[in-house]
Amino acid sequence: MGKDLKAVKIAHVSPHSRRDSSSFIRAHLSGIICGVVHYHGGYLPRLKEGEAIRSLPFFVKVVFKFFRSWRGLNRAEYELLLQFKQDKIQMIFAEYGPSGAALQPLAQQLRIPLIVHFHGFDAHHKSTLEKYKKSYLPFLLDGSKVIAVSQLMRNQIIGWGMNEKNILYSPCGCDLKFVHSTIPGDRVGFIAVGNFVPKKGPLYTIQSFAMAIQMGCKAQLTMVGDGPLLKECKQWVLDHQLQDSIHFTGSLSHEETFRFLDKSLVFLQHSITPEDGNKEGTPVAILEAQGLGLAVISTRHAGIPDVVIEDKTGILVEEGDVKEMAKAILALWRDQDFAKQLGSNGRDWVKNNYTVQHHLTKINQLIESCLK
Repeated sequence: MGKDLKAVKIAHVSPHSRRDSSSFIRAHLSGIICGVVHYHGGYLPRLKEGEAIRSLPFFVKVVFKFFRSWRGLNRAEYELLLQFKQDKIQMIFAEYGPSGAALQPLAQQLRIPLIVHFHGFDAHHKSTLEKYKKSYLPFLLDGSKVIAVSQLMRNQIIGWGMNEKNILYSPCGCDLKFVHSTIPGDRVGFIAVGNFVPKKGPLYTIQSFAMAIQMGCKAQLTMVGDGPLLKECKQWVLDHQLQDSIHFTGSLSHEETFRFLDKSLVFLQHSITPEDGNKEGTPVAILEAQGLGLAVISTRHAGIPDVVIEDKTGILVEEGDVKEMAKAILALWRDQDFAKQLGSNGRDWVKNNYTVQHHLTKINQLIESCLK
């Protein structure tokens, strides 16, 4: 399989450059077996590996001077079409639903397969769906393939009319270094890692931990990350005089975050569905925490129940239920042997099912099936 796929030229399209892309998108760029050419700079990309897409030949520029479209494509689309032809692209792999919508006309013109990888906001965020959902329909209904990172997302896309046979369920997976690292025997404390944004529910996590302290918990919580809600969260901690128990590190590198996780016993994340509907997909941070052997306390939100087995690898509560999360925090602080057992179970579960290698294997198999 690998030798045949390496000869295939595949257009990988995402909004950002290789360097500025999320870790799971960089994993796709390095792990797809084909000859990957990265196009970026928007949902309809304007750059190829950091360089501008080639300009149109003079006579075609003249055509677009007088006509808004030609052969069913606008000028930017036609420029990209010619670039794909020059690069001998045989398949398009689009990160995010809006990229898939922008690229479907080109895949159709070139008669090549299109795979669209949804991630979270593109399937749930209300304003994004208001803007793009209708433009999703062509690739949902034309036999293109879609990757969904949660069962909730998969069911949502089926509800839009896509044949379930064309949908691959596959969370992005955790890096192999997490499941292969040595687990220290002296782990203590609680940790939360993620952007301080509404869907991560950082203030719910803080309030839950504060309630656990009122119940008698004497542990420490470290919160790693940055974002628009960080200032509000810090102020809440100051107002409630909890700065000795809850600590903020700000944004850290992946390696620094790994070191903080490796010292902690329990991972917390109180994900919620905010008013704008912007749900998680399946949080990679939860997979990484389990892969590293941490017990997880989180919510029954989006793809989290797909990857956290209740009372075996972690404890889940309903969204917004601060009291139940506080009880779970207190229970694992009091019974750290149980916390370690949950963590051990979680590591085995992720190692056997949800590493980035599992995810890439599924993607490469999907690509191969599309090329037959």
